[in-house]
Amino acid sequence: IGHTVWDSQRDRWFLPISRRINRPDGSYAGMVVLLVRPEYFANLYNQLDVDEDSMICLFGRDGNVRSSKFNTGLDAGDSLAGMEIMERLHTADRGSYLQMEQGAEYAFSYESLDRYPLVAAVGVPTATVLRDAHWHIFLYMLLACVLSVVDIAVLVALLRLMVRRLQAEQQLRRAHDGLQKMVDERTQELQQANAQ
Repeated sequence: IGHTVWDSQRDRWFLPISRRINRPDGSYAGMVVLLVRPEYFANLYNQLDVDEDSMICLFGRDGNVRSSKFNTGLDAGDSLAGMEIMERLHTADRGSYLQMEQGAEYAFSYESLDRYPLVAAVGVPTATVLRDAHWHIFLYMLLACVLSVVDIAVLVALLRLMVRRLQAEQQLRRAHDGLQKMVDERTQELQQANAQ
């Protein structure tokens, strides 16, 4: 897979792809060369579920862009030399990192393709990545508020029941004391009547 080349006769970019052809004994039999338009990859990018603020780029390990889509500002043939992704690529064949791009924070992920000297990279605004998380956090907070209100309502109901119970116990104690006093008085009267 070579560098993108400009075909001035056709007024477009092409990505040359070549493959060696071997004879059955393994000796050289020739070569097949294909010229692929970078738009072919761009059409594949359209099938990915990413929003229009995302960036997708296919580039060589040499840093030259083979194809890009959406908000990259990069065209086939542009160089990524000196960019952070190239520095990271020297230390790891795949990875993720955050970077400010076009005034917004982006989450970038990249991975080298195993059998080809190419790297696929995707950049998505962190606001897009976290949009669902923010929605879930909102729902959890709302649920927590509702449950807190329910807890408080149950607590208030329990406190009212406890107050009523205490009041009922006090009334019963007073009634018991009154009855006990009456029993004691009646017992004294009976004892006095028996004594006479």
